[in-house]
Amino acid sequence: MRVRARGDVYKRQRWCLETATQYAKDRRQFGRPIGQFQAVKHRLADMLVSVEQVTALAWDVARATDSAGADQAGLSAVLAGALALDAYVEAAKGCVQILGGMGFTWEHDAHIHLLSLIHIFTETVWKDASTGEPVVSSKFNLIHRG
Repeated sequence: MRVRARGDVYKRQRWCLETATQYAKDRRQFGRPIGQFQAVKHRLADMLVSVEQVTALAWDVARATDSAGADQAGLSAVLAGALALDAYVEAAKGCVQILGGMGFTWEHDAHIHLLSLIHIFTETVWKDASTGEPVVSSKFNLIHRG
């Protein structure tokens, strides 16, 4: 179940990267594609590194699960879980940012990834053992609580 969930997050993160990359190639501003601007390049590069890290962890989980090392499989799954959701958050936010105003509209699917993240974090509750308060990923600041 955990491996499948990480795979789903990976596919969604990859979609965000591919969509943002294609848009950066197609969208022109000041006579050239926006993908040629340094800030957009850096954002896309960060998203690519993140996708590749999650890919490597997914392969590690699959390899460890196939082998007899239960300890390694557990460690790999924990690492994948810790990185995968934060990476997906950054990819979804980056995709919407590169798409600009179009990323927030109902006509484009980019906003669905942000809504999916809100669902993941509000329906799946992690609680702090000492306080009983919900714990949310450090990079997930889309939900205002208060």
